[in-house]
Amino acid sequence: MRCRSASLVLVALLQVGCYNYLPLRRSTLVPSSYLAVTLTESGSEELARYLGPNPFVVRGRYLSATERGLAISVESVECAAVTAFVIASRAFGPVSSGALSGGGGSGPPPH
Repeated sequence: MRCRSASLVLVALLQVGCYNYLPLRRSTLVPSSYLAVTLTESGSEELARYLGPNPFVVRGRYLSATERGLAISVESVECAAVTAFVIASRAFGPVSSGALSGGGGSGPPPH
């Protein structure tokens, strides 16, 4: 069981390593650049009416800079609760794993 948990954590870390996120530099942004923006708590609260409850990460294409920030064509939104659930399920596996044995019949156990 311990080995399985360790391997699941390793696989999750390797999947995270497949992405290359860099700090944002406005001077290097060109229209249609793909962005993944992690929102602050206040940014999440302000954008919740547009993006849904508890937005955490916004992914999309850069459109332009405005006086209030960046204009992005949103492709997807991750909620903080969903992100935590995915991380936990990858680390610990399905809740019901191993809870039921095979067979599933109501007859007597095999001899």
